[in-house]
Amino acid sequence: MKNYIKCLAGCLMLGMAVTACSDAADELTDVSYDRLFSPVELGVQVRNQVNATVTWNKVNKATGYVVELYTGKVLGDTPLRTETVAENTIVFTELAGETDYFVRVKATGEDIPESKWVESTFKTDAENIFEAIQTEDLKATSVVLRWPAGKEATTITVTPGDIVYNITAEDIAAGCAEITGLTGETEYTAVMKNGESTRGTITFTTPIDLGDAVILYAGGTEEEVNAFFAGLEENASVCLLPDAEGNNTFPAMEIALTKSCSIMGLAAQPVVCGFAFSVEGAANVTIKDLTFNNADAVESTSFMDMVTMGAGGNVTIENCVFEASKYKNLLTETDADEVAAGKLTINNCIMTGMSGRAIDYQKKKINFKEVSITNSTFYEMCSGQDFMRFDYCDGRAGAVYTISACTFYNVNASSKGIAYIRSNASGDKAFTCNFSKNLFVFETDAADVFFSEDSKTDNVLFSNNYYFNASSLVDSSITGGKVYDEAGTVLNASPFKDAASGDFTLVNDDLNYNGIGDPRWRQ
Repeated sequence: MKNYIKCLAGCLMLGMAVTACSDAADELTDVSYDRLFSPVELGVQVRNQVNATVTWNKVNKATGYVVELYTGKVLGDTPLRTETVAENTIVFTELAGETDYFVRVKATGEDIPESKWVESTFKTDAENIFEAIQTEDLKATSVVLRWPAGKEATTITVTPGDIVYNITAEDIAAGCAEITGLTGETEYTAVMKNGESTRGTITFTTPIDLGDAVILYAGGTEEEVNAFFAGLEENASVCLLPDAEGNNTFPAMEIALTKSCSIMGLAAQPVVCGFAFSVEGAANVTIKDLTFNNADAVESTSFMDMVTMGAGGNVTIENCVFEASKYKNLLTETDADEVAAGKLTINNCIMTGMSGRAIDYQKKKINFKEVSITNSTFYEMCSGQDFMRFDYCDGRAGAVYTISACTFYNVNASSKGIAYIRSNASGDKAFTCNFSKNLFVFETDAADVFFSEDSKTDNVLFSNNYYFNASSLVDSSITGGKVYDEAGTVLNASPFKDAASGDFTLVNDDLNYNGIGDPRWRQ
C-alpha cells in the first residue's frame, strides 16, 4: 500500500511540473527564430465603394511590410500595385468598381529573413461619381450628366431606350456628357461604365416636352399679358405656368388672338385662368390642359368669341375644366364676313355653370364643316337656353356634327333644344348629327327639354344613348319637341354615385360595360 501511495504522489508532482513548464512557454517574449513570423489577422474593409483599407497584426522584430495588390481572385503574374510600409495598415484608393482583387502581405526586418506571404481577397462596390443633376441640365429630350473632371469612363447606357453613349476624351476632361434622344415625362436610369466596372448610376425624370413653347408666368398685369399675346409669332405654342412665388392665377380679361396659336398648361403645375378669347384673324386655335374660371369678370361674356377666322381653320378645346363662373357661352360667332372653317373639337372637358348656350352659331358666318364633341361632361348649365345652335346657311351644307360618349346632367336646354341644328327650308337634310353612347340625366323629370323644337332639324341619328328623368327626349307624345330618341334606353334609377356633389361615377354595371357617357366616370 505504501508503495502505491508514493507512486501516485510522484505522478501528481510530475503533472504539476509539466503544467508549470507550459505556462512559462506562453510568457516567453524573446525567442530566436530563423525568419520573421508571417502577419496574422489580415483583413480588408471596402469604404466609399472603391477604397480598400488593408490591416494586419504587427510582427515582432519587423521593420516594414511589403504589400502587393493584384486584379482577380488569385495571385497574378504582375502586381497592380506594390507598396512598402512601416505600419501595419495601408489604404488603396480609387480602385475599379465592382472588381475582384487579390492582396498579400509579408513582413521584412534587419538581419533576419522576411516572413512568408499571407493573402486575402476582396471585391469593390459599384461606385457612383455622378453629381446631382442641375435643373438647367434636365430637359424633355436631353440631359447633361456631370462627374468630377478627369475621372475616366467609357460608356453611359440610358434605359428605357437602351441609349449607349460613348464617352470621349473631351467629355472626360470636362467631366460631363450630353445625352439626347429622350422623351418627355419619362423616368430614366443612366449607368456609367469604365470597361466592365460601374462608375455611376443615377435616375431622373424628364419634364414634359414643351417643344418650342414660350412661357407666360402668372402674376403679370393685364397690359403685360395683352402685350405678350400681341407679340406672338404665327403658330406659336404658349405654356401658362405659376410664377416663382407660386401664384397660379391669371386674371379675368379678354385676349385678342390675331395669329394661330396653341395655349396649354401643365398637369404638374396647374393654373386657373380667367381669360376670354376673341378670335380676330387666327386660323387655328388650340386650348388644352387648363382650368378656366372668370368669377372676377365684370360682365358675362363668351369664353371664345369668333369675330373672324382664317379660312379652313380649326378650333380645339381639350382636357380643360370650366368651373362655375361668369362665362355665358363657350363659343359664339359675331356678324362678320362669312368664312368656311375646318373642324371644331371639344374633347375630354368638364363644363358647368354657363347660363347661355354652350355653342351659339346663329349669325351664319363661320361655318365649320365638322363639329366633334366627345368624352366630356356638361352639368348644371344652359337653363332656358340651347346647348348648341347652328342656323342654316349655304356654307354649312354637308356639315357633320358628332356628340359621343358624353355625360349630361341638368342641362336644361328648354329654349330651342340640345341640338338646334337646322336644314334649309326645303328640309333636304343639309347636315348630319350623330348622338351615340351619351348619358342624359336630370334631377327631376325634364318634360320641357328637347333635342330640337324645329322640324327642320331633320337629320339627327341616335345610337346607344341612355336616359333618366328625361321623358321629353325619348317620348314622342309630349308636345313641343320635334326630335326624339325613340330607341334610347330609359333607366329606372339615377346611375351616378353622388351627382349633387359633382361625382358622376357610374354605379350602373350595364353603362360601365357598354362604355356609356364620359369615360372618366366609368369603373
